[in-house]
Formats: sequence, structure tokens, C-alpha cells
Amino acid sequence: MMKRLFTLLLAASCLTVVGQVPENVLTDDMVAWYPFDGNAYDFSGYSNHGAINGAQLTEDRFGEANGAFSFSGGTNIQIPHNPQIDFATGDSLTWAIWVLCHPDEVGSVFEKWLNSFVPYPPFHIRVNAVQGGAQVSSSGYCGQNGQPAGVSTVIPWNTWTHVAFTSSASHYNYFIDGQLVTSADIPQVGCTNDHPLTIGTRAGASHAHYEGKVDDFGIWGRTFSPEEIETLYSLSSPIEGCTDANACNYNEEAQWEDGSCHFNCQFCHVGTVWDESLFKCVVANPADINFDGCVQLNDLLDLLSAYGNCGAEESAWQCGDPLAYQGYDYATVQIGEQCWFAENLRVEKFNNGDSIPFATDEGNWSSLESALASTYGEGEISLCNNYSDYVEEFDACDEFLSLGQFGLLYNWYATQDEREVCPSGWKIPSNQDWVNFEVAVEDSISGSIGQALMSTELWEGGPGTNALGWDGLPGGCRYSAGHFQWAGRVGFWWSSDNDGNNGYFRRLDYDSDELNQMSSEFGFNSNFGFSVRCIKDSE
Repeated sequence: MMKRLFTLLLAASCLTVVGQVPENVLTDDMVAWYPFDGNAYDFSGYSNHGAINGAQLTEDRFGEANGAFSFSGGTNIQIPHNPQIDFATGDSLTWAIWVLCHPDEVGSVFEKWLNSFVPYPPFHIRVNAVQGGAQVSSSGYCGQNGQPAGVSTVIPWNTWTHVAFTSSASHYNYFIDGQLVTSADIPQVGCTNDHPLTIGTRAGASHAHYEGKVDDFGIWGRTFSPEEIETLYSLSSPIEGCTDANACNYNEEAQWEDGSCHFNCQFCHVGTVWDESLFKCVVANPADINFDGCVQLNDLLDLLSAYGNCGAEESAWQCGDPLAYQGYDYATVQIGEQCWFAENLRVEKFNNGDSIPFATDEGNWSSLESALASTYGEGEISLCNNYSDYVEEFDACDEFLSLGQFGLLYNWYATQDEREVCPSGWKIPSNQDWVNFEVAVEDSISGSIGQALMSTELWEGGPGTNALGWDGLPGGCRYSAGHFQWAGRVGFWWSSDNDGNNGYFRRLDYDSDELNQMSSEFGFNSNFGFSVRCIKDSE
């Protein structure tokens, strides 16, 4: 998870800054750093930890749970007075914070403020309601005659915004999302107080309550350049990728796990290695003809024995290579110890060459207790006619329903026919095959099984990650009555087992995290038309 970089627990106050703060955050002269990741600890090394008074943990700007704090009705975090964070004690200062302001109430995001107005507060950042957004205003150090020299700018409501301020002697700069918005001179006078830095409301006040969220609050005892502020803002977004060092596609630069990790390379045979770009195992050394991991005399003898024999097989087929079957090359993929088709079956003939009957009408489909196949949308009722609003998202209806996208739909009788629909050496997966498959998927990923199995296109709820290369498509189904439904939303795949009357199958929904086992108890029977995935027979 992304926040792992932000949640290094404070084991001892003497730990250095470098060990506590993410690498993408500038640490020179840092005096406070609050990632608000489950607590209000200061990770700068100065141990300026905050006390939480009613503030609630909430999702941060990346959607990570318990990664930010939410404030409402006077809830706050108080940070005890400390010379390192007394804004009036030095000539140079930088602070930066992420804020998300709600329009329900206005108030101070943070401040170092006395209950009375004498002396005037050395620093605050305040939110006011204005047309179209939140007016974020702040005062710098104490101004002439005890009055703050302030600056304000408008940011949108309910939107995470990066706010930063720098001051050097009598000059300040104010930045929104990394860009300079105001720069001016401020005549300075010395002032300070020993009150806490309060986040979420004015200290001791019954009003000025901030309504919103904060995340990643940092304070530095020097003035950042505009380039450093822009860097601080732009690098606040983590690099997404696979963070599991044991995965085949581990990205050592990734800071946020995106669910893409896979472990297919662990199943490469001796003499082969994983090729991430091709997403399959390839020969490690082309000269290693017998794939024993070593180039030696035997390889030369094998080469000489095949020299001049153009019919000799160049290399043995292995899972991950395309499999030619009835004039089409099917993609294959290794998942655990199983080898699967990586796309839906589309054959119009059994393995012995006999044609698989196609349904000609709804009555024909629903009445026969024998093998039938169908394209999605065949007949009077089709996705194009009844789901036109959804189909408009695609370039054309025929492209959406094309054989190349989803394969064919088969009734359960077709999957059980002794002539077989899968190629020789392959079969319809049994329930146990599906169970082993799910275990292998769970062992290979972190996160949602559904997302890892879903293809990266054609799903109504948004693309999956296809993390393992199984490329599950939402092929929909044909109901026993003959009509069609669920293309683009649900994928159905047959199992070879039955519950005594009807076949089992697996269902993958666009809004589900699981691959669900189903049978006739859910109202489905053998006359339904589902997709087929072949699995290599290991027996």
C-alpha cells in the first residue's frame, strides 16, 4: 500500500529524519512532519507529537483508509509549544499542507493563536466561505503595529489542494498546487507566544471551526525556492506499481501497490526465463537446445541430429505459447500449476470434426437437450436492440458483439459431449480445477480476485487489471428461454461437474471481487449458454 512509506513507526526519538520521512519529501531543515497516517506523530525527529481531540481518521487524497484527519464542530489536534515550530522565532520559514475544505462551516485550518488578541497571533491559515469555493487566507509573522500582513486566495470546495507558504526576513510567497500566487514584503517585528499549534479550530474559541480534511503537514526552518515547492507538490503523488519484491514484475521505484503483481515467472521451466513484455516464459539461451540450463556438447549433438531436417520441431510447446486449434491461435497462460486458455473458446466444430449445431431461434435453444452453440445477440432479442444506451459507448454494435471479442456461448450439453469441444489434451475445468485456480490466484496477487481476472477493456464498471493474463471477458449469457443478457457486465464459464441435474459454472460480476460458484439452485440450468475456458489436462 502507498501509505506504508508514510507509516514508519517512531521507535525512538533519536532516529534520524531520513529514516522517518518519504524520500520524495525534502528534509533539509525540517522541523515537523505529520503524515497523519493513523496518528498525529511528528516524524521529523523532534518528536513534536500532537494530541488528538475528537478529530477523526479518514481517507486521504489517494483513497487510503486512515491516511488523513477530518475535522468538524471544534475537533482539533494540538501540538505543544516548541521552539522548533514557533513561527515568530526565525527569519526563514516554509510550511506546506494538503487541505480539503467543506462548505458547511468556515474556520482556521491551523494556527498558533492566543485566546485573547494581545499579542496578535504570529501565524494562522483560515478558511472563509466565498462564491464558488473556499477563501484560504493566512497571516505571516507579526506585522507592524501588531496587525497581520495577510494573503488570501480561492480554492475549490471538496477538492484536495496543496497549500504552501514561505517567508524570508520581510518577504513572503504563497503557493497553491505548486504555483506561486502571491509575493509581497511584510515589515517584521518580533513576537512569540508559548501556546500550542492547533489544527482544526482556533484555540480556546467557540467559533472558527474548520470543516474538512488535512494530510501531510510539514514545517521547515528555511525558505524553499519556487522550484522546491513545485517539486514538493509534484512528488507528493506516489509511483504506482508492484511493491512485492517476490513478484515477477516488482518495481523497486513503486510506492503504492496497484494490484498488478503476478508470479507467473515462478512456473517457467528450467532453461527458460520470464519475459515481462511478452508476458510468457522464453528460452533463456537460444543455444540451450535441450533446456537443461547449460550449453554443452549435448546441445551441439541435438543440433547436428536435426540439421537438414526441416520437419524437426524447433522447440517444444510450453504454456504461454499460442495453441493452434481449428484454424485459430489461442493465447495460453500459466496460473499456479495449471495451464489455461487465456481467451474464450470460439470453435464451431467438435474435436473430431463434427459441426456443433447452432441455435436457429429461441424455441430451438430452450427445448433441445443436446449440444448447441450461439453467438451473443443471435435471435430477436439482442444487446443492440435492448441495451442501446450501453452499446453507444463502443464504436459499433457489431464490434461489441463480434466473435473476436467474446468467443461463442455453449449450453452445458455441448461441454459434456463425448466428441469434446476442447483440443486433445485439454478439457472443461472441473469444480476442483476451479477451486485450485482460485487458490493459485489468491496466492499470486494482493487485492481483488475479480479485478485481477478481469480484462482491461469492455467491462461496464471499468477495466480490470488482468494481473495474471487470464483476460476474463464479460461475455454475458443466453438464457434458457433463448434471450440474451449481461454482456459487458458479467462473465460466465462452465464447469464439467453438475449438481445432479444441471451443470455448475463460475460467475464474475463487474462489481464483485470474487469468482463465484453457481448451479441450478440459483435458477440456472443446462440450457443456459455460457462461455468456455479450456484447461490443460494434467492426468
